[in-house]
Amino acid sequence: MVNALASQSDVVVFTKSTCFMCHSIKALFYYFGASPAVYEVDNDVDLEFALRRLGSNTAFPAVFVGGKYLGSTKEVIWKA
Repeated sequence: MVNALASQSDVVVFTKSTCFMCHSIKALFYYFGASPAVYEVDNDVDLEFALRRLGSNTAFPAVFVGGKYLGSTKEVIWKA
């Protein structure tokens, strides 16, 4: 499920609506001219568990670039 969603766009961000860092990461991608596909995980427990199995460690945002899991806020900022 996650891999299918993550490969639908060059940049995919899984977020929670209450996460201020999720908003910041989305803004960062927009600033650099990217238009990430954004999926809210608020009420989707199955999707959240699938992200955990891939290594997102329940940290949000969970960012995928080119269909591969990049990480959360810290990893995105380090690689920006």
